[in-house]
This record gives sequence, structure tokens and C-alpha cells, in this order.
Amino acid sequence: MSLETVIAGLVSACNALTDTVNKKISLIDQRVAAATEQVPAAVRAEVNKALYVDSSSGVDTNSGLTPDRPLKTIAAAVSRVMLCGSATIFLRRGKVYEVGRGLGGTNVDNMSLLFVPYGTEASKPIVRGALVRFSDSNVYVCGGFSAFTEMSI
Repeated sequence: MSLETVIAGLVSACNALTDTVNKKISLIDQRVAAATEQVPAAVRAEVNKALYVDSSSGVDTNSGLTPDRPLKTIAAAVSRVMLCGSATIFLRRGKVYEVGRGLGGTNVDNMSLLFVPYGTEASKPIVRGALVRFSDSNVYVCGGFSAFTEMSI
């Protein structure tokens, strides 16, 4: 058997193996997509929320799920995040938010929170109060904020 024949056989075997792996990857992707679709949209929305807060026009009994139905306080938004869940909390620009220690007494150690300003106002959201240091938390501030006293997120 010549060297060219051996190499051709190896190339053919490699191509067959590559095809088999690609088919398996495609099958796995299809099964993951099907399993993901099995999870109800309501559950996905509950695990990863987007909440809107406006300290002037918000009401803490609102859903907070849209800019036209905002919550009034950050504490109300945090209280709507499930344990081990995550949320993007949108704070209306140009508004002042009062925050007590621990975001209103809510334990955020097992949450992932992202604070983002929203709205067309030029001024930043202002967060006033004393926030505890969240050493083991995933609490992030994105965008510009003004903070008074201690803001240690």
C-alpha cells in the first residue's frame, strides 16, 4: 500500500469523524433549544427581571415592568427580585432616590442587580442614603449616578 493511499484513507476517516461530530453538535443544539422552549416565558421573566423606578410618579403597587407603570422606591424593586434571581433596575433620570441600609432591609446577597439610568432628562439619578457593603453580591451600577453619603456598591 502506497503512502498516498494511507494518507487518503486517513483524510477520509478524519472527514467522516468531523461529519459525525458536527451532526452530534447539531443534535445537541436542537435538543437544548427544545428544552429551553419548554421553560415558560413567565418563569424566565421572573428569574431575570427588568424593573422601572421613578421616585416622583411611581407607585410601589405598580408592576414596575414598564416605564409607564414604574415603582416608587428601589426597595420595592429589589423586593420583587426572587432569591438567586437577577434584575436590571432602571432609575428615572433627574429623580432622587432614598435608600436605607441594605436596600430597604432586603437581603441582596443572593441576587444579581444592575442599576441603569433611563429617561431623557439631562441630570443623573441621585441616590441618597447609606448602602451596606455587598461583599459577596453581584450589584453593579451602569451609567452615571450621583450619590450622597456612602454608596458602596
